Amino acid sequence: MADFGFVGPSYSAPSITQDDQECINFYPEIDPLKAQQRGVIALYPTPGLQTQVTLDAGTPIRGMFTMSGGDYFVAVSGSSLYKVNTSMVATKVGTLTTSTGPVSISDNQTSTGLIAFLADGVNRYTYNFGTNTFATLPSTDGPWQGANVVDSVDGYNIYNQPGTYNWAVTDLNSGLSTNAYYGSANGYPDDIVSLIVDRRQVYLLKEVTTEVWTDVGNQIPGITGFPFQRIPGTMMQSGCGAPFSVARFGDSFAFVAKDTRGNSTIEMITGYAFQKISTHAVEQSLMNQVTSDAVAYTYQLEGHETYVISFPTLDLTWAYDLATGLWHKWLWTDTQNNYHRHRSNCHAFFQNISLVGDWQNGQIYQLDSQNF
Repeated sequence: MADFGFVGPSYSAPSITQDDQECINFYPEIDPLKAQQRGVIALYPTPGLQTQVTLDAGTPIRGMFTMSGGDYFVAVSGSSLYKVNTSMVATKVGTLTTSTGPVSISDNQTSTGLIAFLADGVNRYTYNFGTNTFATLPSTDGPWQGANVVDSVDGYNIYNQPGTYNWAVTDLNSGLSTNAYYGSANGYPDDIVSLIVDRRQVYLLKEVTTEVWTDVGNQIPGITGFPFQRIPGTMMQSGCGAPFSVARFGDSFAFVAKDTRGNSTIEMITGYAFQKISTHAVEQSLMNQVTSDAVAYTYQLEGHETYVISFPTLDLTWAYDLATGLWHKWLWTDTQNNYHRHRSNCHAFFQNISLVGDWQNGQIYQLDSQNF
């Protein structure tokens, strides 16, 4: 009997005579020992959700981050910042000035203790675990007040200036920016959309181009100035279309890409080049749609590292399995059996389990492969 490929990924082509198949809440697994035989692919259920802690009921989990050392993770629920210990006991430690929208989080070691460094677009914030103090950084701190995305490298927290091509660093081993050091990614006059540190290099993902900078140590004794410079020959002619679609993935990171010719492909960086991972079917579902609000994270269970990207406006979640290179959809159904984007909004790996935050109800779940 001919093998007609009943088991496989989601792939709905514009013409259904070419391909018209959905794979929802299952992921394909390829058996490497049967690569030349029928039955090479099996379908396994995607992990279910097991509630671990509930924060502010009726609010979105806007961001999560596992602190260095692994004793705590922090999460923002609505306007509230919580620290959660290894017993899953949550303690409110601060209040943000906003209650909706993604929150970007990094950390840093300071002379007074480990800090969480946060940004919500309007403000920057710090929470110091050593002194148990929360602060909304004033407008006098640094060259500007707010930031959309943050990361850390070489003892600096780094952050962007919304709506510009400028980015800044804190003082060394600090959450403050008293030196007000900043740089301008002005190789092309497009704004910074997102940023991420990869192999101690700072990737500035702009609207239609990307620049890569590195620490050159201009804050050594006797030398002053912004401590980072561009790496010659690394500028790329594509950028990022969704600031919170950026997530570390495999040996690189993935995100919604954009350039002067179009957008809404999903790509990774390989070396200093863009590598497309989305299929035509994925791109067809995003064509001429709002994708700038996409949020993404990655998790790894049973050897399957998966990039999960949700499009709130489209009410759709796609998932890409790095092990197989195949896409599937990850959705939930309401009481009328209508599909909606997956409940998860953000992710933290903590105490050897993958945790995700709900986009609506204040709950944090474990991704549980035994709970379907």
